[in-house]
Amino acid sequence: MTSAANSSQDAFQLLVQTISDLQVFNLVSVASLALMVYDCAICLSTEYRLIWKSKWTRGKFLYLGCRYTVPVLIASCLPMQLMTDCPLPTAKAMYESKIWMAVIINLIPHVLMSMRTYAVYCGNKIVKWLLVALFFAEVITLTAVLLILSTKVKFSRSQMSGIPCILSISYVPQAPQLVSYIAAVSFAFIRDMLLVISLLRASVDRKKALMWIIFRNGICLHSIVQGAGSD
Repeated sequence: MTSAANSSQDAFQLLVQTISDLQVFNLVSVASLALMVYDCAICLSTEYRLIWKSKWTRGKFLYLGCRYTVPVLIASCLPMQLMTDCPLPTAKAMYESKIWMAVIINLIPHVLMSMRTYAVYCGNKIVKWLLVALFFAEVITLTAVLLILSTKVKFSRSQMSGIPCILSISYVPQAPQLVSYIAAVSFAFIRDMLLVISLLRASVDRKKALMWIIFRNGICLHSIVQGAGSD
């Protein structure tokens, strides 16, 4: 009897701590979104004149993708984190839309970094097709993983009221998540190693300054976008 009571008390304390941590995470998410919206608002007039009124090009598409997809991702995740007592079908729909959008948005910096890598190799066809093959391998892997997660993730209704919708997730298989992580890291590692090799070769040719700027800015952009788009 005492053991069951202690177990229930531990579970309740874990729930309280989880909700407390989630509240902190929600505050950070809302603050980040507010900062991004503020930045977009104060730059809107200049951006409209220089970007929106220009012709559609790959550069414009990538700029707008990196500029606006992260705020959209954060905004799309907030309902599941802030809403409480969701019906299970609603919680499942929000979870599936969240993971699909997260993958799609996180692929944008991969495309940008791949284009940078291709550019520093001066259009080398071997590098081009290697990056294309790696990118599509990652897309196929992540799509398969998301399809598995859509069917394997389980939801359960809490007996308590006021519980955030995201806590209705009762089971998430670890293997698909591990596979998606390995796929993303492998692609990023190979691509970044190509950049490092190009940087080292450029340093021998005394072109280190330009190559270092491209490499540094690309890595910083990728890290910021990836960090902001993950939760």
